[in-house]
Order: sequence, then C-alpha cells, then structure tokens
Amino acid sequence: LKAAEESAKSSCKKYQFEVIVGLINDGAFVPMASKDGVATIGLSIPVRYTHSAIEMGQLSDLVDMGNLLVQLANSLAYLDLNRGSQ
Repeated sequence: LKAAEESAKSSCKKYQFEVIVGLINDGAFVPMASKDGVATIGLSIPVRYTHSAIEMGQLSDLVDMGNLLVQLANSLAYLDLNRGSQ
C-alpha cells in the first residue's frame, strides 16, 4: 500500500483510498495461495454504471492508472515484502 501511495505522490497523480464492504474480487484470494501469503493491492479506476452496456469512465484516469502502474512496477525491485522476522 505504501509503495502505491509513494508512486502516486511521486508521479503527481491524484489518489484516494477506498473502502468497500461486501465486495470480493480475485485479489481477495491471492494471499491464500501459499503458506507465507502473497502481497496484493487492489487499484481501481473510477467508473459509472459498472457492468452495464453504458459503463463509462474518464480516459485521463485510465492513462493516469497506466502511468501509476509503470511507476509502481519500477519501484518493486526496492520493496521489502518480508513479513516480520523469519
């Protein structure tokens, strides 16, 4: 989470945290894929009329998300994903 936030700050992107109760996506099950878990984070693009024939979003938000993903991917080599002491 901190890496995504730092990537957004360093690339001057607007961001906000989202809390959704009662929604499960594929990322909810990834941490259970191994005994030690897998670090995951959900990144969302704001849209309207989700899962309908007229779902829409802002193109600049999509471009910004692509740029954020590139920034985040470039920072992954420097992340420590260890959980506590081994």
